[in-house]
Order: sequence, then structure tokens, then C-alpha cells
Amino acid sequence: MDLLAHLEWMASMVNGDHLDLRVRRENLAIKEVLDLEDRLVLRVQKEILVLQDFQGHLEIKGLQGSKENLVNLENMERKEIVVSRVMQVLLDSLD
Repeated sequence: MDLLAHLEWMASMVNGDHLDLRVRRENLAIKEVLDLEDRLVLRVQKEILVLQDFQGHLEIKGLQGSKENLVNLENMERKEIVVSRVMQVLLDSLD
């Protein structure tokens, strides 16, 4: 191989390596973008699950609150009945 052919061959190898490097950089950039998108999707899915769990917790708490409200109403009604009976006894004792 003569010197000129060797230099041309070396130049083509450098250009080929340069192209390979450029392709690898582009592939890496694409992979990084995809990784960011995947992480964003996972983060959004996690947030959705957290919100769904929180909503479920609120619904359960709301049902428990409704049950507590019913118990409180029953207790108030009992107290009103007792107070009205006491009032009736006092009124009857005044007569």
C-alpha cells in the first residue's frame, strides 16, 4: 500500500469513527429523552395512585364521619327525650 492510499484509508477511518461517535451521541440523547419521559410517566402514575388512595381514605373517613354523626344525633334525641320527660315531671309536680 502506498502512502497516499494509506492516508486516504486513515482519513476514511477517522470520518467513519466520527460518524459512529455522532450516531452514538444521537442515540444517547434519544435514550436520555426516553428515560426522562419514562420517569415522568412513572411519577405521574405514582401521583395518581397517591391521589386515589387519599380519595379512598377520605371516602372511608366520610363514611365513618356519617356513622359518628348518626350516633351523635341518636344521643341528642335521647337527651331531648330525657329533658322533655324531666320538664313534664317538674310541671306535674308544680300542679
